[in-house]
Amino acid sequence: MVIDPELDAIDARWDTGDREGALAALDALIETGGERVDRLRRRGVWLVALGRHGDALTAFRRVIALEPSYVDHYDAGNALLALGRPDDAIAHYDASLALHARHPEAHTNRGIALFQSRRQDDARAAFGAALAIDRDFVPALRCSAILERHLGRMDASETLLRRITALRPRDPGAALDLADCLAALPPRGELDITPHGRTWRAIEAARIARELAPEDPRPLRVEARVLSRAMHVNVSFSTARVRPDGTLGFDLERGPLRAPSFSDELVALCEAAMARFPSDPTFPQLLGDAHDLAGRAEDAKRMWQRASELE
Repeated sequence: MVIDPELDAIDARWDTGDREGALAALDALIETGGERVDRLRRRGVWLVALGRHGDALTAFRRVIALEPSYVDHYDAGNALLALGRPDDAIAHYDASLALHARHPEAHTNRGIALFQSRRQDDARAAFGAALAIDRDFVPALRCSAILERHLGRMDASETLLRRITALRPRDPGAALDLADCLAALPPRGELDITPHGRTWRAIEAARIARELAPEDPRPLRVEARVLSRAMHVNVSFSTARVRPDGTLGFDLERGPLRAPSFSDELVALCEAAMARFPSDPTFPQLLGDAHDLAGRAEDAKRMWQRASELE
């Protein structure tokens, strides 16, 4: 390993927050002291951190020309992916995996590039290759879930997302991903309000996300969206039972609801959310919808006006 005291000093400038100064010093070092792999690699990584992906790609390609490695091919692929060039990115991921096949990150990002190139079957295989190396590799699980949802396979997507929440039970992002998946209608657009059905599970998942991230309005938006759709049914969950006399009866089962119906639940949620997130237009908009459904025209108009002003 080559000791580079000058690079160490420049690293210290970067670490203290002087990023532009550190990059300028690094460029001067490369100009006067020559191109070396560690210097060029550092330049590429820093340029990525600064969002300059085109310049970063140039740096990584110069490293590859000097000393090809799976890391630099992988970084070049990531830069190309950020630049919206998935086909070129795939070529670098292939080169990276040729040098180091057991690299789940490269398989996963290759899958993302394949997905962006509309090669869904190949993308699924790439995510599978990452999971074959590490069955609990969360980025590959999440990408697989996104792919399955894109293809309309909602149950498969839910299963994958539940696996992530089991692996990361305190991760609000994972909980929100699950809630958002469950809140989406399946491809045929059917609304499932059966006990423990998608609507029920979506509300429960959104509430878990709310508990994990109480200052984040997004889980509330998801729950409000679900309630807004379901309020047109305007009942709670129902279960059928056979009475002692042999006739069929139905019982209302409130499930995750706290109020008697979806519309009442939506009103309560939106009113509470507006107090906590007064600049978010989602909640007055949906509250206006609930008032409109209940025939409260003036209340609906007032809420819609408020949402319009916020937007």
